[in-house]
Amino acid sequence: MLAIALLGMAANVPLGIWREHTKKFSPQWFVAVHSAVPFVAMLRKSVLMPKTAMAFTIAASILGQTIGARAEKLRLNAKAEAAAVLRIEAKTLRYSEMNGHCGEETAQETLTHEKDEVCVAAVASAAGICY
Repeated sequence: MLAIALLGMAANVPLGIWREHTKKFSPQWFVAVHSAVPFVAMLRKSVLMPKTAMAFTIAASILGQTIGARAEKLRLNAKAEAAAVLRIEAKTLRYSEMNGHCGEETAQETLTHEKDEVCVAAVASAAGICY
């Protein structure tokens, strides 16, 4: 019974990742949520699980969807943060080139995230950029 629940959870992780990219209650969302149901049902019937154990496999499927969706949110947030740092670096390099300054200048910019967290990124321009 535990193996069936773990297989159902594992099957739902990639579907949870996909679900994160769909609009809620759209046809794609319903497919992402329910496409593992026949797989889990066949696994349950193959080992003749009691109907009372269905709640356990359903809970494991929901857990798999949640794990996949949260992992994708974390990945997307990390990707957005890395892109913001790259934009700051490019902006700092353009600023130092415009002013004609060469050397070890450092610029700081403050980023605010959705959760009102504040990050300060310090970027030093390379001495080899100015000619």
